[in-house]
Amino acid sequence: MASNLHKYSVQESLNLMMNTGEDALKVDIDNVTLITEGSDVNIEVHIDQAEDSILAYGYDGSSNQKIKTDSSGNIQIDVLTLPSSTSTIEVVGDAAENAAVAGNPVLVGGRYDSSARTLGDGDVGAVALDADGAVHITDGGNALTIDGTVTANLSATDNAVLDAMVVDLAALETLQTSTNTKLDTLETTLTAIETDQAAIEIVLGTIDADTGSIKTAVEILDNAISGSEMQVDVVASLPAGSAAIGKLAANSGVDIGDVDVTSTVQPAGFGSIGHGNNTAVGTSAEVLASSQACKHIDVMAAIANTGIIYVGGSGVTSANGIALYAGDVYSLDIDNVNDVYVVASVDGEDAQYVYYS
Repeated sequence: MASNLHKYSVQESLNLMMNTGEDALKVDIDNVTLITEGSDVNIEVHIDQAEDSILAYGYDGSSNQKIKTDSSGNIQIDVLTLPSSTSTIEVVGDAAENAAVAGNPVLVGGRYDSSARTLGDGDVGAVALDADGAVHITDGGNALTIDGTVTANLSATDNAVLDAMVVDLAALETLQTSTNTKLDTLETTLTAIETDQAAIEIVLGTIDADTGSIKTAVEILDNAISGSEMQVDVVASLPAGSAAIGKLAANSGVDIGDVDVTSTVQPAGFGSIGHGNNTAVGTSAEVLASSQACKHIDVMAAIANTGIIYVGGSGVTSANGIALYAGDVYSLDIDNVNDVYVVASVDGEDAQYVYYS
């Protein structure tokens, strides 16, 4: 213990006893309350024994709390309870979906896979990387829209093609200048050609229609000539110059003035001739005669008639029938006599007929 303390004051003596090496005052302090008068008090504590310890407190914002350690003396730190499904710490952003970004960014890594991955609906997956670490992008068969400048590594052949295109475009721009209007002239010419082509197509369409009509007419004539439609077979001879020749010409419309006719003929198929008359034709339409098959018939108004006989179909009248005065004859090709109807302007007149079978 320090000596010669009688020459110091009480405070100085206590100070010497408590801070002097081997002779320092050893005091066990279990609970000390320090009272200050407007200034801080510093206490220096030295622990030199293994069993010595200090109870420390921390402030939680409202009161002092003991700082705890585990059985090994390590400071105990309470952490969040980890999810039982993953046993990992989940980092959740502090911004909602479709909201402004907030806080510091989180570093996100990617992963390279030698074979393609397939994620299900709603699954989370790492960013796909190529083997060289570049981000792998697939368009799923659709087009990718890229803004900005895109740099592509092309082969020498592709570059040569692009260079040639640049030269050609420059040449086209030269042609399109105000001093060289070749392209404008060419465009005008092409427009005129298109107009003419449209007109030509219209004309060709008309020609095609006319050609079709001509073709149809030629086919009809060809069929008539090659078939039996225009065939006339001679089955009997009549004296040259007889009235039959004139009648044939008048009924058929054939001009025979330049034909050297030595005889008249009866058309093929007329094997017999019949005749009859209706002596009481009334003023209402009536059938000429009863049924009689034929190929041709001549109808004549009797010479003794005083009125007119009108010839036609079942609805014949004085307004639409063929008018026959006394002695007039009307001829027509028909398959039965009873297809012919007559009506008289004077009741009870006579209509005579000759039919050919």
